[in-house]
Amino acid sequence: MKIAQLKESILALAQNKEFEKGFMTALGASKIELTVYCCSVMTIADIFHSATGCAVSQTVLLCLLQQLGSSIANSNGASFKLEIDWLQETALTVDPTNATIKNHLPQVKAQLIRHIKTGVEKIQSDPALISEKRKLMGLLSIVTTIET
Repeated sequence: MKIAQLKESILALAQNKEFEKGFMTALGASKIELTVYCCSVMTIADIFHSATGCAVSQTVLLCLLQQLGSSIANSNGASFKLEIDWLQETALTVDPTNATIKNHLPQVKAQLIRHIKTGVEKIQSDPALISEKRKLMGLLSIVTTIET
């Protein structure tokens, strides 16, 4: 399927509140563009603050940490803010005791920490990017508290 078709499918799933299927479609394509798009058409409130708790599985949360984390060092602008916001909520919501993900979480956490530190190093010397640096440092603080 082409990117445009996948985006249409993700949008339709989001509109129908089929969040798990929407994220699985995006994550399964292994294209960060689609994962970011999926995050942009779904709201953090719908996913993380619904009346029934988190609207997606722990597997989806783990994959979000991995995919969004892998691109954070190279993100900028609106995509950067979106990715940081989603990574923060995901890191706060992921359950390290969940049997499905607990064996994989330590490696994903370690990769995410490396990507965040790389992002901080890249923007370290640019005073115009102080806000982005602070957001990355805040994310790093959250991620390091995940018990693995």
